[in-house]
Amino acid sequence: MTPEPPRRGTHPKLTIALTGLFAYSCAAAIVENTTKTAVQAAESPSAGDLLGTVWGVVVLMVIVCWIVIVRPWARYVRITLAAMMAGVLIAAGVGTARVASYASSGFLAQVDRAQKQTQQKQQSAARQIALAAAGACQQTPVAGAGTAASPSDIHPLLILDETGTVYGRDAIVTHGWMPSSLNQLKAVVCIKAETRSTQTCSYTGGTSYQLTTYSRDVSIVEAGTGKQLATSTLNGRNGTCRERIVGGQIVSDESGDHVSPDDVADYIADTAKKQGGN
Repeated sequence: MTPEPPRRGTHPKLTIALTGLFAYSCAAAIVENTTKTAVQAAESPSAGDLLGTVWGVVVLMVIVCWIVIVRPWARYVRITLAAMMAGVLIAAGVGTARVASYASSGFLAQVDRAQKQTQQKQQSAARQIALAAAGACQQTPVAGAGTAASPSDIHPLLILDETGTVYGRDAIVTHGWMPSSLNQLKAVVCIKAETRSTQTCSYTGGTSYQLTTYSRDVSIVEAGTGKQLATSTLNGRNGTCRERIVGGQIVSDESGDHVSPDDVADYIADTAKKQGGN
């Protein structure tokens, strides 16, 4: 019996091509992300996380194949789609075997120890640089530190709080601003202790509530000269009164967000961008 041809508009060749491209991408991602190089580059890799990624890709591929294969395709199309799914499953098997091998051989534990040691060394170096650079927050030149070639050239840098401690280390590292030595340090971002203020938000009809907001003064100082490059007051997010309150609604007192390391990092990036545009 001749197989029933696919309905008009189903485009089997295009479907096979697109599904094949997706299947290849899934298989390649599984294989690539379970290599030793990829595992070493991952942050705190664990067998559970790696296997979750591998089989999460498989589940995604299964969903895609199911959506595609339920259409009334000819037999050769179904066989081709099933072969693509099998290819992804083979890649998942390879990835699973690799992860199991890494776990049983102690490779994952070794990577974790190496990452922790590197992190500890970086934190120690950052503390030493911060100790040497603390005077910049009193606009005192830091001996051995660098200077900015232009108003926007303020990286690498450190953010120090009112105690002289490195603040928002993760944000600094994420942006690639962390100096590895004192002579790399171009700027010190000094943030003062957080202050709190309260205001009354009042509305027509007599409804009102107390809103607590938080802020921190921040300044950017050129490390090698002690010259202040910029200064501002940062306010925590969600620190404004609501636009309106429905009549008769009872509202509890609210608090805005504290000033976060990401808020400080955004200020630094925006300031450098504005300075570069001048």
